[in-house]
Amino acid sequence: MLTKIILLTAISVSMLNAEINLLAALCQKGIENNPKIKSFEHKASASHSYYDQSVDRYKPSLNISGQYGNQNYHYEYPETNIYHHGRAYNYNLTFKQSIYRAQLIEGIKDAKAREGLALMQEKDEIAKLVTMILQNSINSVRQKKIIVILEKKLFVLTSAYENINKKFEMQLASSIEKYQAFAKMQESKSDLIKARQIYEYNLYNLRLLTKYKDVEKYITPVNFNIDAMRKVFNKSKFRSVQESIGKNTRIKLDEQSVEIARIQIGLRNSERSPQIDAVLSYGDAGGTIDAVTRQDETRAMLTLNFPIFQGGYVDDRVKESKYLYYAAKEEAEDSRLNIKISLEKTLSNIKGGLASVTAERSAVEASKKYFEGASKSYVNGVSSLTDAYLAEAEYRDNQLRLVNTEADIFTSLIEAYYYSGQTDYKYIQELQRKYFK
Repeated sequence: MLTKIILLTAISVSMLNAEINLLAALCQKGIENNPKIKSFEHKASASHSYYDQSVDRYKPSLNISGQYGNQNYHYEYPETNIYHHGRAYNYNLTFKQSIYRAQLIEGIKDAKAREGLALMQEKDEIAKLVTMILQNSINSVRQKKIIVILEKKLFVLTSAYENINKKFEMQLASSIEKYQAFAKMQESKSDLIKARQIYEYNLYNLRLLTKYKDVEKYITPVNFNIDAMRKVFNKSKFRSVQESIGKNTRIKLDEQSVEIARIQIGLRNSERSPQIDAVLSYGDAGGTIDAVTRQDETRAMLTLNFPIFQGGYVDDRVKESKYLYYAAKEEAEDSRLNIKISLEKTLSNIKGGLASVTAERSAVEASKKYFEGASKSYVNGVSSLTDAYLAEAEYRDNQLRLVNTEADIFTSLIEAYYYSGQTDYKYIQELQRKYFK
C-alpha cells in the first residue's frame, strides 16, 4: 500500500510539472485500476494484521468465569439422608502472562517475514505491470510510425503499378513487369493491414493492463533519442546496471521466501521447548445451601509445561522444514541466475541495437539520396518514373528497419531496468525526459 501511494504521488506531482506526461499517466491508470494490484494491497494489509495477532498472543490475558443458579443434592448417612435445596454461585478472575514461549517468539518472526513477503509481492506486481505498460506503449508508438511509413510506401507502389499498367496497355512494358508491380502493391497492402492489426492488438493490451478504455489518446508520435541513450549507456553504465541485479523485486521476493523457510525450522523446533506462564487468580463462591465452600481464594503461580517425548513427530517436522529450506534456496538461486542471464541478453541486445542504428541511419540517408537522384533523373528524362517509385519504396523500407531497431532498443531498455530493479518513478521520468523528443 505504501509503495503504491509513494509511486502514485510522485507520478501525480510530475503530471503537474509537465504539460504532457503520457507514460506516467498510463502507469498511474494501471496501478489505480488493476484489480490484481488491489488484491496484493489487501493481502499486505492482511499480513500486517496477522503480525499484530502474533504479537498480541504474547500480551497478558484477563478472563472471568462464573456460575449462578439452583442446586439440589443430598448427603447419605447410615442413619439418615440430608437434602439440600437452594441457590449457589461461584466466580473466578484469572490474569495470565506468558513468560517464555519459544513458539510465540518464532511465530512473531514468521509473521513479520510474511508481512515483508506480501509487501514485496505488491512491489513486484507493480514493477511488472509498469514494465508491461511501458513496453506496450513503446510498441504502440512503433506501430503508429510504421503505419505512416507503410501508407506512404503503398501510395508509391500503387502509383508505380498504375504507371506500369498504362505502359503495358501501350505495349511499353511486359506482363511480367505488370504482375511484379501488382504483387509488390498487394504485399504492401498486406503489410499495412497487419501493422494496423498489431497496433490495435497493442491498444487492446494497454486497455487490459490499465483497465482503461481510451488509451489511444496517450499514444502520440515521438522520436526516440538514440544519441542521448548512447551517451548515457557507456561501459560503466552497463556495468552498474548489471551490479544492480540484487534490487530486482523478483530476487528480493525469492530471498524473502528463503528467509520464511529458514524461520520455519526454528518455529517447528520450538515445539519441544518449555513454556512458562505467570498466573494470578481470584475466586469466590457461596449460596444458601452449603456452608463448606472456598471463599476469597487468591492464587499467584508459575506454570511450567515441558514436552518430553512426542513420538518423533517434532523431529520429523524439523527435518521436513530443513529440506524445504534447502529447496527454497535452490529455487531462489535458479531464479537469480535466470534473471542474470536475461539481463545480460537484454544488455547485449541494447549494445547490438545501438551499433546497428548507425549503419541503418546511413542506409536511410543513402536511400533517400538515391530516391532524390532517381526523381531528378526522371524529371530530366534519364530514367523512368517506375525507377523513381522503386527508389522511394526502398527508402521507406530502410525507414521501417530503423524504426524497428530503435523501438527494440527501448523495449530492451525497459526490460533491463526491470531486471536491475529500477522500475520506479525515477526510471519513468528518465525515459520521458532523456530519451523521447
